[in-house]
Amino acid sequence: PESVSVALDTSLPPTPTLHVCSLHIQTQLRQTPRGRQQEIVLASIVGIPRFSLEGKLSNKPSEGWTVVTVQHGSDISSLQSKAAEWTKGSGETRLSIKRNELELLLALVQKMHEMDPDVLLGHDMIRFTLDVLLQRFIVRGIKDWHYFSRRKASGRLPRPAGHSAGKDSVATELTVGRLLGDTERSAEEFMGRESTYTLSHLAQRVFHETWN
Repeated sequence: PESVSVALDTSLPPTPTLHVCSLHIQTQLRQTPRGRQQEIVLASIVGIPRFSLEGKLSNKPSEGWTVVTVQHGSDISSLQSKAAEWTKGSGETRLSIKRNELELLLALVQKMHEMDPDVLLGHDMIRFTLDVLLQRFIVRGIKDWHYFSRRKASGRLPRPAGHSAGKDSVATELTVGRLLGDTERSAEEFMGRESTYTLSHLAQRVFHETWN
């Protein structure tokens, strides 16, 4: 067609960088008014704001944020002061201490919204991390859960799933607008049959390093 012309400049623009973050949570069995439940007691995010897809892997994490809850009866004011002293001069609050799981979840959702990663990585993200987060969002009634993703509005939380395909759907719902990377799922797919897919085993198997 006459409207089509040959581009004189054949050079391609540089590949855009990505904001990549990894997420890790820890749970603990605690006594609640509803009985003994696995509550999230720690959540940690490590990120690379401008991760380059070109060349060698030279990017190092430059963001780090962790939120924890205190044990019942602990002096939270004293712990918060120690956390502030520990992170003094870092330019941002890297350690946050909350009274309970509800405050932890609210802080996690807000931090994920602020960091707004393009790619979210983790180990056993689909079957554990995101599944547990969904259940705790429901129990704690987190209305602004959509800020964990790039949704514009909250809507109804997806239902927890007891089967693999359902957990995949849950992971998709909770991370709308972000690319999701699950290192355990990738290891199962590309490494073949292994006795276990824990991070310590994979580190030894792939990088010949031992993690304690």
